[in-house]
Amino acid sequence: MSKLTEEMWAKVVARVDELKSLPYSKLAIMPHYSEVENTCNGVPIRVATWIDKGKDQLGIAVHTIKEGILGSETIAHDGFFINPDGSIKQMPSERQLKNV
Repeated sequence: MSKLTEEMWAKVVARVDELKSLPYSKLAIMPHYSEVENTCNGVPIRVATWIDKGKDQLGIAVHTIKEGILGSETIAHDGFFINPDGSIKQMPSERQLKNV
């Protein structure tokens, strides 16, 4: 795995951990989509967060996105589901590991 990919994974893990520390009530009022510009290994990236509000739970997904010649590309992503009682279930793992 390249240094860039490792750093992008670290950004995803840090953001997911931050969101997992928040209560359901706070997550429920956050916007559906937000992103923050950042850099990894000197390369500009975006850390995007999606919050899908379901009937009985929230789905939280975090992606790191890098712009390329042919457009944007997700390099790393992870997420979880959280219920109103605060219980958390990891999303199925379909992690994209790419050498950048």
